[in-house]
Amino acid sequence: MAGSSSPFGTGGGGVDGVEAALAGALSAAAAAGRFDVVAQLARELEARRLGRSGNVIAFDATRRPGRGGS
Repeated sequence: MAGSSSPFGTGGGGVDGVEAALAGALSAAAAAGRFDVVAQLARELEARRLGRSGNVIAFDATRRPGRGGS
């Protein structure tokens, strides 16, 4: 790829080496027609970017005691 832009975006932050490798593998899998692999790599890439974004809430950590029908 020429230039510094990525066709997969950066999610507002920098891209680490693992994400760059996942994006490259995703491109290669798409070129090879392996869309099962594309889907799996896309899920992993999305999970990494969501985890890094900071706006993922762990519901178990935010539950209030006494709620839940008792």
